[in-house]
Amino acid sequence: MDSQSWEYLAAGLAAAVATYRVLGHVLAQSAYEVEFWRQAQQRRRRRRNAWSGGSSSAGALRTASLGHLALHADFRLRRAAAELLYDSAVRGRVAALAVRTARAGGAADRRRAVALLQALAQAPGRQRRLVRAGALEALVACMRSGDKELALRAAAALAEFVGRDDAGQWRARAAAAGALDAVAMALGNGTGI
Repeated sequence: MDSQSWEYLAAGLAAAVATYRVLGHVLAQSAYEVEFWRQAQQRRRRRRNAWSGGSSSAGALRTASLGHLALHADFRLRRAAAELLYDSAVRGRVAALAVRTARAGGAADRRRAVALLQALAQAPGRQRRLVRAGALEALVACMRSGDKELALRAAAALAEFVGRDDAGQWRARAAAAGALDAVAMALGNGTGI
């Protein structure tokens, strides 16, 4: 082999080694970025689970903390904590439990369930989920119960749903569930609604 061939061979080997090093660096950097992205996703998931009650201890801690903040002296902090508690109640199983209890619980439990449904219904954004859970039908059933206090509370809670200007669809659904008959029955029984 002549000297020029050796030079070409050395240049080719140097280019191959340089390419190998560059590719190795690119692959290492890509692996690092993928691992960094995966860890960031895990951190976000852990944080989201902690705030949404994904684990029972974190959810209980969150609820207890928000409960304490809902009693704070600052009105804005109190209101924000109460809104977060209400939203988590509507998204979670609390609304479905309140609807089931309003339909078939004991007298005192039904009163508390109706009061909870009324409190949850006071913001328009939550009402749609409560209606999907069957709140209107449960309130109408409470109005038909014959218990004066329960019927009065159920009528007040039903007014939170159907008393708004944009609640035409819920008025129709409440009427289909028998709300008008329940009011007439309550008035006929002298419950004072």
